[in-house]
Amino acid sequence: MIKSTSKLGIDSIQAYMRNTNVFFEGIEASFLDRACKKLLAILGRLARMRCRPVYSERIVENPLLFQHVPHHPQKILDFGCAGSSLPIQLCALGHSVTGLDFRPYPLTHKNFQFVQADIITWKPVLETFDLAVSISAIEHVGLGAYGDPHRDDGDRIAVNKLRESLKKGGTMLLTVPAGKPCLKRGMRIYDLDAIRRLIEIGRAHV
Repeated sequence: MIKSTSKLGIDSIQAYMRNTNVFFEGIEASFLDRACKKLLAILGRLARMRCRPVYSERIVENPLLFQHVPHHPQKILDFGCAGSSLPIQLCALGHSVTGLDFRPYPLTHKNFQFVQADIITWKPVLETFDLAVSISAIEHVGLGAYGDPHRDDGDRIAVNKLRESLKKGGTMLLTVPAGKPCLKRGMRIYDLDAIRRLIEIGRAHV
């Protein structure tokens, strides 16, 4: 609990910078007290540098995905989950999730299992999952940006592998960057025609 003996509020970094009477109840002169005050000092320096938070496309993609995930428990395959908390969020909602990525995944959950593999050579167990999701991952497959082997048609192979892993009537939810078709910063950019060709492999609809 943070307390202040001054009249200034402590609801902003600027207030922390001005308020010299901040202390932490029950932990004065402790390591945690010193660590917390050090953190406040760092935040103050960042505020003076006018640092701005960086937002990614996840603030749009993840809410869209959750709108289409059924409320009742599903068996879900999440491809490209490294660096994302999405599979753990899905597990917390009661789903059984398998994560697949070329890179390791550090988080665990009782409803989660992880497979570290290259999707190009990965052999899916056919008709296993109710739902396959891939958030901003398909566009990177086969381009070597994350140390994975090069394969020009890696994105198409990946989509086909996800399709094969689905039960009959299963659903695939994908997001990819849209714009003028090109290769940029280790990823593919897709226009509508390219997206249609990609999704057609998965026998889905745009």
